[in-house]
Amino acid sequence: SVINLLSYNIDGIILSEKYHTLRTVKFLRSANIPVVELMDIQGDRLDMEVGFDNRQAAFDMVSTMLDKRQR
Repeated sequence: SVINLLSYNIDGIILSEKYHTLRTVKFLRSANIPVVELMDIQGDRLDMEVGFDNRQAAFDMVSTMLDKRQR
């Protein structure tokens, strides 16, 4: 778990999940290390995030298809 990793005095952490328990968020913030969240960039972030906005991607895709009159 994240809390176990923090006990090793890590310099930073990369998380592939966007949703965390309140306890995990508390420990991550108190560790004062860089936190990178991957994949979905919607919603609040802890520190940094790398990924994509699924809603915006879907909107762009449908808009392009409609512009080209495809189904």
